[in-house]
Amino acid sequence: MRRGWYVPAARPSVRTVRVEAAGAGGVEADVPVAVDGLDRTALRQLICTIAYSHDAGGRAAVRLTGVDGASASGICGLDPAVRR
Repeated sequence: MRRGWYVPAARPSVRTVRVEAAGAGGVEADVPVAVDGLDRTALRQLICTIAYSHDAGGRAAVRLTGVDGASASGICGLDPAVRR
């Protein structure tokens, strides 16, 4: 019997998140969801999670692009701006 967490290998059909550093301390991320359908709380959570993964103080400017082609950008703690 195994103890602990079991994480299955990703299947090729599973979409993943791509996150890369951008100029001036920013971060760009492609996410496998429709950004246009997310509310402010969901956008803020994504932006803050990505920002803190790249900067201990969460100060990285984040630009998200969703599968719907919509994008959102923001800094953790501020309301995100969505572009359709």
